[in-house]
Amino acid sequence: MIAACNIESWIQNYDWLIEKQRKYFEPVTHKKELSFCALEVRNDDWTENKIQKYLQLLDHIFNYRWKECNYDLKTFAINTFVHDKDIREKYGFNAPISMDPILFYLIDFEGFLCEEVDNTCSLNKQLYINCYNLSIIPCHRTAYPHFRGGYFEIQNNEIVDIKASDGVNGYFNIILKNPSMGLKCNYCPIKLFCLKQCLGACYESNKDYNIPCETVCNLYKAKFLFLAKKYEEYNVFNYILNSSENEIFIPYIKE
Repeated sequence: MIAACNIESWIQNYDWLIEKQRKYFEPVTHKKELSFCALEVRNDDWTENKIQKYLQLLDHIFNYRWKECNYDLKTFAINTFVHDKDIREKYGFNAPISMDPILFYLIDFEGFLCEEVDNTCSLNKQLYINCYNLSIIPCHRTAYPHFRGGYFEIQNNEIVDIKASDGVNGYFNIILKNPSMGLKCNYCPIKLFCLKQCLGACYESNKDYNIPCETVCNLYKAKFLFLAKKYEEYNVFNYILNSSENEIFIPYIKE
């Protein structure tokens, strides 16, 4: 994951990854690539300087991908946006799928085009259990006593029952929360594309998980604006809208 605390090292990290991939794994010209977790750590520490360093990383990855696609617009567009295996095979496109989700933009792809009722983490998709005391928690970042939903009752080293905790109401408030209805999120112009906030980070920063971390908002607004300008500069959007094969991008690209 890409954190603000070490963002200055990430261009070097990325180049190291590519170097080791070329040395130990299949070449990038093959179908498979070594992936990495490009999710941003959504702590409230993305200062303006850190965001600028992050945009430099985006630019570095973009330029690398553009070069790897032999500066071909169609190859770059499909490689970046179309990740459905059947569609790619239908059109005979066998170049490697980009494993840099950091470049995804306006994509109808699970976890990236963000439905209003869903979180972009596993908070409301998984059952979290604290192994230390077998308490049921929303996630590791919200494992506070007043957010614990319940616990497993143990007798003779066996689970015999599940009981509610005092924090059960707080537990359900979190896991059923609509992430697009937080303060400032409802009318935000990028709410459909934003990865939303980490509720634990919001709570730790603002003492209220409904209040977004301001620096994270700034990060994602800067990210999407940068990528939009980059794709316009390289004529990617215009190509998609006017290509005779533009149906392969639907519903991947959203105007």
